[in-house]
Amino acid sequence: MIKKLSNTLFSRFALLILAFALFHPSVLALASDKEDKEKTETAEKKSGTPPTTNIDMSTLLLRIERAEAEAKAARESADAANKRATELEKQVVETRQRLKETETQLQQVNSETHFLATNKTSYPLAKLAKSQNQGDGQQEQAQGDEQEDEVTLNSLNDRLLEIKDMVDIHDSRLKDSSRLSVETGEKFNVKLSGTLLFNTYYNTAGTDDPPTGLYLLGGNNVSLENGANFGATIRQTQLGFSFFAPQIGKWRLSGDVQLDFFGGNPPVYNGRAFSPLRLRIARARLESERLAFVVGQDDPIISPLNPTSIAQVGFPALAESGNLWSWTPQAKVAYRLVSRENQRLIIEGGILAPYNGQTNEEFQFETRPDAGERSRLPAFETRISYIRGDLDTIPTNAYLAFDTQPFQVGVGVHYGRQLAVPPRDNTPGTTINSVAVTGDYVIPITSKMTLTGEVFWGRSLGGLGGGIVQGIVFPQYGSRAIGVRSIGGWSQLQIRPKNNIAIHLAYGLDDPYSEDLIDTRFDREGGVSRAANRTFSGNILYRFRSNFIISTEYRFMQTYFSNDQQNPTRPIPTIERNKVNNHINIGFAYSF
Repeated sequence: MIKKLSNTLFSRFALLILAFALFHPSVLALASDKEDKEKTETAEKKSGTPPTTNIDMSTLLLRIERAEAEAKAARESADAANKRATELEKQVVETRQRLKETETQLQQVNSETHFLATNKTSYPLAKLAKSQNQGDGQQEQAQGDEQEDEVTLNSLNDRLLEIKDMVDIHDSRLKDSSRLSVETGEKFNVKLSGTLLFNTYYNTAGTDDPPTGLYLLGGNNVSLENGANFGATIRQTQLGFSFFAPQIGKWRLSGDVQLDFFGGNPPVYNGRAFSPLRLRIARARLESERLAFVVGQDDPIISPLNPTSIAQVGFPALAESGNLWSWTPQAKVAYRLVSRENQRLIIEGGILAPYNGQTNEEFQFETRPDAGERSRLPAFETRISYIRGDLDTIPTNAYLAFDTQPFQVGVGVHYGRQLAVPPRDNTPGTTINSVAVTGDYVIPITSKMTLTGEVFWGRSLGGLGGGIVQGIVFPQYGSRAIGVRSIGGWSQLQIRPKNNIAIHLAYGLDDPYSEDLIDTRFDREGGVSRAANRTFSGNILYRFRSNFIISTEYRFMQTYFSNDQQNPTRPIPTIERNKVNNHINIGFAYSF
């Protein structure tokens, strides 16, 4: 019984030990590893791949070292990339600084160029650079917008290349703009410019000046009996020099000289083709933001505008037909009462040489005082004007303007004294007051159409071409003198159907008072006085390039004459039959 019980206990204990051994984790793990190994060997046999080997500790450590070395190299590359990025950002900052300096120099060059269009210059093509300046401004604005964008590592190289290209473009423009610059002894920047102008013309009647056709002469003037004529001239070619001094504080000093070849005809055969140089304008300008001083020979203060024409350049268009003009030595000051971004209120005033329009009968090297100079008093002029709009396109005496112009209106006053007859033999002389009131306007009707003009009333304005250059007339009998009163003006309609085409229709009239011409004699050869002169003109300007223009112009001229020789006691003069001239002109202008 005991033996049977012991065998039973032993059997149960053996079963318990066997179950513990079978289900112990280590035994289970070994069994699992074995099963996995068998499964792996079976899969490798089926796939045909060689059995894998176990990785020992040394191999694992070697791989860890390699990974650390690669990570260190990656960190060093990242540090080098960051350093390179910092250097590139520094280069971008330096390049931007260089770009700003270049842009400042370009603005200075543009301001020097813009001087020709803001100081009443008569250079052709003075305003043709505006569209290019606007394009540069848009480009700079676009560049500024790009600079505001966030600079990333991916776009840094592209941005740097763009900035370098822009700097190269600005440098090339600076070189081009200074190609014709000359440095003077005072270290001033001097620029040469001009317009080569060729004109061919045809007149159906004799005029005072065939190329420009100021007015007709009548009466018994045998020099004009030839009537119709044809010719060509290059005497209206212009040359100019401009200088710009370094800025001193808020003051800027600049100036210019303008010449042409309209200085007369030498007394030799074909002398009309050998005309000497003639001084048109020579002035120096000292200005700050609001105040400007101008000294030299300049246009009249009261008559700042001219019609657009390349047929009449030696004399301004519509001269002696309502357009007061004279290049006169003067000193003037201009002050901006209102100076805003899009509007200005300017007052100007100055003193001028008191010329009275007296002409010399022959060429003279020496000068004698005329009636104005004998008065021992300068002429005085003042003008107030209001401008609203794009101030970069302010109208000037530039003959070729293809751009839109801002609204402008101005009023001027002129005063001078002229000693027409000096006192002698205890008899008082005759002093005449030269006076004028003028008005000028520029009215943009549309973006493609502009109305421009001037009006005047005055007395004894021969020095400004008024009264058809009849400022003072003398009676047929006696020694007294009369200051001729006159009224007139001109108006021009400009139409720009395309950017390179401009059409101009203009009308001008100078109408002296008939009662001031009674029993007087001004034209010594013809024995008559000019009672009225009017001109209608139309031209088309085609711009092949910014510096090459072709023009075709037609001008209808009509001059009336008084004839008082038969009965000088009549209360009003008889008016001689008017004379008419049809002027056709083709011009070629090349500016440089």
